[in-house]
Order: sequence, then structure tokens, then C-alpha cells
Amino acid sequence: MAEGGTTDLVSVAASQIVQSVQRSPSPFPLSSSQTAASSETPPTKKRKRIFHRELKYMMHGFGDDSSPYEETVDLIEELVVDFITEMTLRAVEVGRSGKITEKDIEFLVRKDPRKLARLEELLQMNEELKIMRKDPKKYAEMMKEKFSS
Repeated sequence: MAEGGTTDLVSVAASQIVQSVQRSPSPFPLSSSQTAASSETPPTKKRKRIFHRELKYMMHGFGDDSSPYEETVDLIEELVVDFITEMTLRAVEVGRSGKITEKDIEFLVRKDPRKLARLEELLQMNEELKIMRKDPKKYAEMMKEKFSS
């Protein structure tokens, strides 16, 4: 799948998470007894399959079967959505304007060298894609210079 399509899905998922947090009825955190009780009860609402198809392709690309078990894809998707949710909530907390910025995400992953390096790589690729869409000739010249060195 194209890089932009996955990025769009992540953006949509993050915005839905932020909106659901903003609509939450209570601004107060759950007590430890409430948290324990809520973790013991099974979820009544099944999550939408936001990344299901893309995860299947990614799993296959990383060596899994071309038709992985649905339970496996569901588990991976749950982990991905939980990670995105946690990062989004933490980014909203550290952000100043109520809007998540690149700097907020960078702050959150600053102590994890692998995540920080990947973030920097993705931001660089994003900038290159913006230039490519805006001016393909300029992009071609940039790539020529980059790989001729």
C-alpha cells in the first residue's frame, strides 16, 4: 500500500481517539478499584477493523503466511490501536495547544533510540514526498545529489 494511505489511516485513527477522549463524560481518572473492575469485564463493544487489511500485508511481508489466522491479525491490530491510543493520549497531555505536533511525539520517544530514529526517518520521507508532489523536477535533482555523493 502507498505510504500516504497508511499515514492517512493513522491520522484518522488518532483524530477519532482524541475526539472520543474529549467527549468522555468524566474528566477525573478512574480509581484503582474502578480500573481493576473494568479490566476484568470483557469488552462489550467490538473494535472496528481499522488496519486489518494493511496488517495482513505487513505480516506477510515480514514472513507470515499470505493468509494469517484472523485471531492473530485481530491481536496485532489490538496492540497497534492500543499503542496509538496511548501515544495519542500522552501527546495530548504533553502538548501545549491541545493539538498534537511532531515535537510532542519526538518528546515521547526521546529515550527510545530506535523509535526516535524511525520517527526522524519518517519525517524526512514525508518532507521528500511533499517536495516530490509539489515539484517533481526539484525532487529528482535532490535525489541525484543525494546518491551521487
